[in-house]
Amino acid sequence: MELSSFTSFIEIGATLTIAFVAVEYTKQYTCLIAQKVFDYFGRIEQVVLECKKTIDEDTIDGLSSFTIDGCNTGVKIEGLKRKKEKALQDISDKEKSLNDYVLEKCNSKSYSSLSLFTFLFSLTSLFIAGIETDEMKCFWIIVVLLSILYTVTSWFFGEKAKILD
Repeated sequence: MELSSFTSFIEIGATLTIAFVAVEYTKQYTCLIAQKVFDYFGRIEQVVLECKKTIDEDTIDGLSSFTIDGCNTGVKIEGLKRKKEKALQDISDKEKSLNDYVLEKCNSKSYSSLSLFTFLFSLTSLFIAGIETDEMKCFWIIVVLLSILYTVTSWFFGEKAKILD
């Protein structure tokens, strides 16, 4: 088969990769997938709401102090209210840290640049796909192998900091 037989596939690949570059610069594509497909933020919010339901805020806020055998319950009630506020604050802090963690892990450092490289590779392929000589076949073997090597190493080193975390 000749390379010129696959120009339609190369065109589709070039179109998709340039679309990924555009999407990546406007909003992180991986974050969109985390939000829309996997719904990580919705799951986190659901778990937080379940945790907050275990704290009976209405009952705690409705407690009033009274005296039993000369001992006032106001100190214990205020202590309970402080514990409730601290627990709610801890839950909110944990929710924020989980959301930040998901955003950090979804933020790909090298995705847009690799998509741009793939687009430029596809565009170049379209321009020279019609040339069919033995030298071009050797050229394509070398270029494809170097491109795969470049893509894999760029992805590895671009995401290395996230792997080490």
